[in-house]
Amino acid sequence: VNEKEYEANDSSITEYSVNSFEIEGTVLKKYTGTGGAVTIPDNITSISSNAFENQKEITSVKLGKNLEEIGYSAFNGCVNLASITWNSKINTLGAFAFAGTGITSLKIPASITYMDDGVFQSCDSLTDAVLEMDIGLPQSLFKGCDNLKNVTISGKASYIGFDAFYSCPSLTTVRLGDGITNLDYHTFSDCPDLTSVYMPRYLTSCNDDAFYACPNLTLYIYKETTAAIEWAEKNDMCYKIIDEKPAPITDLKAAGYGKNKVRVSWTASPKADGYLIYGKTKSGKYGYLGMTTKNNYYVDTKAADTE
Repeated sequence: VNEKEYEANDSSITEYSVNSFEIEGTVLKKYTGTGGAVTIPDNITSISSNAFENQKEITSVKLGKNLEEIGYSAFNGCVNLASITWNSKINTLGAFAFAGTGITSLKIPASITYMDDGVFQSCDSLTDAVLEMDIGLPQSLFKGCDNLKNVTISGKASYIGFDAFYSCPSLTTVRLGDGITNLDYHTFSDCPDLTSVYMPRYLTSCNDDAFYACPNLTLYIYKETTAAIEWAEKNDMCYKIIDEKPAPITDLKAAGYGKNKVRVSWTASPKADGYLIYGKTKSGKYGYLGMTTKNNYYVDTKAADTE
């Protein structure tokens, strides 16, 4: 461990260089290692802007258990960075934090409460993305991800911003969470292979150019989502109505799954596209907790200790 103290703005600052990192307090300022698998130390709470930028030899990153914030362009250009292991405390991703990396599949955790623009822009190896966070999608989030094929938004995101999926030429299937009420300009424009978008149940507005230059697209719209139907007809879009109600689920069970976690499971319902989960929230009121489109179970990670 190398340590040096110096004066800056009349404040004593201690700088550490530990295991290929330059660290000030709990802030990782710069990576000085040679690549491979990188584990962020558990005492780090923030990674500075550009800290790992263009480190082409890094292959994976595991976030330390106390990391909360990743700064602007922190891992931008790490072309061989194929995987991220998230922690439970990460909440902030700066603009272009992972742009141009080699990530192959992605699950953005529900703990994220703020994302800036272009976080995963131009990730050309990315094929599948699941978004579990409860915030809106910022502009250019996945812009120019050439091999992105499948996207599922399973959190409570309320909007998708400008150019969020612009120019994703391999994108084929998108499932939009029911929390989404607005689709912005060019949200999915220039996605020529996009064939299926499952529209949100409570959509209220959609920009006329949200799906510009998507010639093979069919929208799947719930019968009661009149705003989406009217928009599709106005813009001469191909769409199909979802009107078939699946059978009720059976064998519903709930069990503790660790601290502040409850696992709910059930027997799969034939013809169901997914499951919306409702229960008692921390405020004590009954409300929406989340959704899943792939499993017949759901883990509530924000349960009260008494549940």
